[in-house]
Amino acid sequence: MVYAMLHPQDVGGLVLLAPAVYEGDDGVSFLSKLPAWPVIGDVMNFLFTPLLGAWLVRTDLQKAFSPDRVPKNYLRHTVSEWTRPKKVKWYSIDDALLIESLPKLSPNYSQVTVPTVILTGDSDLIVPAKENAHRLHEALPQSELIILPNTGHQIPFTKPDAVVEAVGRISSA
Repeated sequence: MVYAMLHPQDVGGLVLLAPAVYEGDDGVSFLSKLPAWPVIGDVMNFLFTPLLGAWLVRTDLQKAFSPDRVPKNYLRHTVSEWTRPKKVKWYSIDDALLIESLPKLSPNYSQVTVPTVILTGDSDLIVPAKENAHRLHEALPQSELIILPNTGHQIPFTKPDAVVEAVGRISSA
């Protein structure tokens, strides 16, 4: 989005999947944010990630895929990757920076003038559609909002055909 705002001549169109574009409760748990805190976050991260990390990852993935099930291979790989304290810390910092930047970016979304398809799930428990995708659709003059029924946040995994179709729409625009 930022690149499209700054360099519209270089962007032919956008396909946004369950975009987190406005501040609000993004569904990330307090414990997921804790590792970003200086000093105390590091201590808590190295103490509790080995104990609670797998449970937190499973819980967050269930929310992200709901109402669908988390694919077993995805779950196995993600749990092994995202229960490493350094990864947890950097994920938490990345999330904190996103939350901090959204109020600065959102007033400028109307500057995006390229064709945009916004895909969102009506059952997204991570990034609520009404607070994000619907508002963004209103802000973007050349956007199309597609609400996928019985779909959560992980659209690329649960509705890959919808993603391919959206890319095709933008490619032919």
